[in-house]
Amino acid sequence: MLSRITRRAVEGVVVAFAALGFFVVPLGERTGFQHARAIVETRAARDAMDGTSRALGTVYRSVWTSVTAPPADPQERHDEAPLVLTASADGPDASL
Repeated sequence: MLSRITRRAVEGVVVAFAALGFFVVPLGERTGFQHARAIVETRAARDAMDGTSRALGTVYRSVWTSVTAPPADPQERHDEAPLVLTASADGPDASL
């Protein structure tokens, strides 16, 4: 129990130092965060994000219509009774 708490505390300190370095320590003229922001704000990155969002929208619409649309052929519909599980009065059966 104590080792788990200690490990979490050490991980928290490591993450805090990494975040501090990313946002405060300069790498040349900019910090890591400023470099990342400059990269994301380029035209190529915006084009990539637009293309990715369009592709994800197409995939989402395709999956959503296939999930919500009824089967094209009425013969494909299986109107079977749902499976009903019943418990015995003695409790669960562990014979398997």
